Amino acid sequence: EEQAKSAGTGMAVMLTKPLCTGTLALWVTYFAGTFAYYLLMGWMPTLIQESGATLRQATLATSLLALGGIIGAFCVGWLMDRFERNSVVALAFAVGGVSVWLIGQQAHNPVWLTASIIVAGMGLNGAMFSMGALAAAFYPTHGRSSGIAWMYGIGRIGGILGPITGGILLRTNGAEAFFAVVATTILIPTLALWAK
Repeated sequence: EEQAKSAGTGMAVMLTKPLCTGTLALWVTYFAGTFAYYLLMGWMPTLIQESGATLRQATLATSLLALGGIIGAFCVGWLMDRFERNSVVALAFAVGGVSVWLIGQQAHNPVWLTASIIVAGMGLNGAMFSMGALAAAFYPTHGRSSGIAWMYGIGRIGGILGPITGGILLRTNGAEAFFAVVATTILIPTLALWAK
C-alpha cells in the first residue's frame, strides 16, 4: 500500500497528463521571473549610475524594486482571493514587464524612473511572491510538496543565469536594449500562465 502511494506522488503526479502542461507553465513562469529579477538586481545599479546618478542614488533606486515588491505582494494576494488566480498573476507579470521597459526609457527623468521602478517591483515581485500559492492551489495534496519544490528548483537556475546574461547583453547592446530584453523575458510568464 505504501509503495502504491509513493508511486502516485512526486514527479509521477506532476507529469501526469492532466497536470503536465500546468507543471511546465509553472516552471517556465518561475524560471523567467527569477531570471529577470536577479538580472535586474545585479545590473540595474550599474546602469542607473552610468546614466549620471551617484552610487548612493543608484543603490537607493534599486532598493525601490524590493519596496515595490512588498506592496505588490499584498495587492496581488488580495486580488488572488477575489479573482481567477492565474489571470491575476499573469497580469502582475505584464505590469512588471511594461514597467521594466519604461525604466529603460526614463533613465534621465528621476521622477518617472522612480515610479517605473516601484511599479516594476509591484508587478514582478508581487507575482513572484504569489507563485507558491499558485502552485499549491494547482497540485493535489499528494503531489503538492514536490510540485512546489520542483518549481522553486527550476526557478533558481534562472536566478543563476540572469546575472551572467546581463554581462553579455551589456557588451552587445545599450541600456535601453537591456531593459527591453528583460521586459520581454518578464512577459513570457504572462503567456505561460494564460496557456496553463
